[in-house]
Amino acid sequence: MDNLTLSTPVQITSQSQAPVILAPPQSWEDLAKIEPRLLDVESFVRHLPKRRWANWEQVKARFTPLVGWHSRNSLLRASSAYHLAYDHLLAIFEGGER
Repeated sequence: MDNLTLSTPVQITSQSQAPVILAPPQSWEDLAKIEPRLLDVESFVRHLPKRRWANWEQVKARFTPLVGWHSRNSLLRASSAYHLAYDHLLAIFEGGER
């Protein structure tokens, strides 16, 4: 198993068990380590031919099942995790980089 380095506190109960994360992710990198499919959404945003607001609904449809209320991972259901993803992807969508 690859070692994950997150900016959030973790507790490792034994080497045979996965680390237990005690706090919601604090960065985009943390989100992507927990839910790698978010990187596919980021790539989708970067490759949109025209960034119209109608396209933003496509972006939201791709990331809301992964982070926010509908996430399967309880850490990613936190509003702070949703806002991290939203802000990061919106900045790219609007032409800025984060």
